[in-house]
Amino acid sequence: MDQGKIQQMRILFLINSLGHGGAQRVASILVNAWTMRGDQVILVPTFSGRGTCFYTISHQAKIIYLADLAKVKKRNFFTYGIRLLA
Repeated sequence: MDQGKIQQMRILFLINSLGHGGAQRVASILVNAWTMRGDQVILVPTFSGRGTCFYTISHQAKIIYLADLAKVKKRNFFTYGIRLLA
């Protein structure tokens, strides 16, 4: 491998939501830095929250809502398990 070239990374980042909070702020900073570096980033919030993110997320990052994949609307112990299995 040529030492002058940096290989592009593919990063999957799980987070509970895209609301306002410290973890969400850190996630947005990391995702934006990785995409600026040229990495492919998929951000996966576990809770559905369609709409705007509190913090700015690069348009180069792909956002996939895990709860929407599981098609779960209610929040209880059973549905948390379904989301994890999705």
